[in-house]
Amino acid sequence: MATMKSIRGKALRITKLDECGNPIEVGPAVVVTKGFASIQLSPQYVDGEDTEEQNANGDICIQDKAPDKIKNIEIEATLCEVDFDMVEIMTGQKVLVDAAGESVGNMFGQAEEVFFALEVWSDIPGAVCGSGGKPFLYHVLPYIASAKLGDFTIEKTAATFTFTANTRPGTAWGPGPYNVQMAGTPTPVAAPLITPFEDTDHYAWIRSTVPVPAVTDGPVTLALAPGYHTP
Repeated sequence: MATMKSIRGKALRITKLDECGNPIEVGPAVVVTKGFASIQLSPQYVDGEDTEEQNANGDICIQDKAPDKIKNIEIEATLCEVDFDMVEIMTGQKVLVDAAGESVGNMFGQAEEVFFALEVWSDIPGAVCGSGGKPFLYHVLPYIASAKLGDFTIEKTAATFTFTANTRPGTAWGPGPYNVQMAGTPTPVAAPLITPFEDTDHYAWIRSTVPVPAVTDGPVTLALAPGYHTP
């Protein structure tokens, strides 16, 4: 029986989306990094209405509890190594460059709303490599609105930088533009998600033997998985 275990974050991938949640296919739009200390996910729910009516004798006549519904997932990403271009993708705060055109910082102020997807890979403790290779736990949040920079302190110890954001409904991610899961028979190959996201979905985790993506040197252009097309 397959079970879920997770330890150690291996890599984080941020993908720039348009306002409808489609991956951006033109220009630098993808960053993969190992420079994160933690990713905290906090599901938020809308409580279902609780109805109770009593009869004239004070006995419960009607009792009903509507199911709770997921509203969104709050994300808190703590970074120990900040990629300035990734910050722009996540927050919309513009990148500052030097005379050679290299990214050297960000300027924070009023910014247009931006959208991005977040994927993270973690180890599975005790997992044994099989014919498909080493398994990882793959997490994906396909439609997130602008992240906000949190408090940080400059002092004698190392600084970390926290960004918070929320998922939103209406994702257009579908199976996703990347190969993240082995699929097909008799010889499985790396492919996008077998079960695509619907517009009411916010998050998925799956066990996968597709290798963790390599860290990028700054933002790169999205390389679509074969057969993927923007909805």
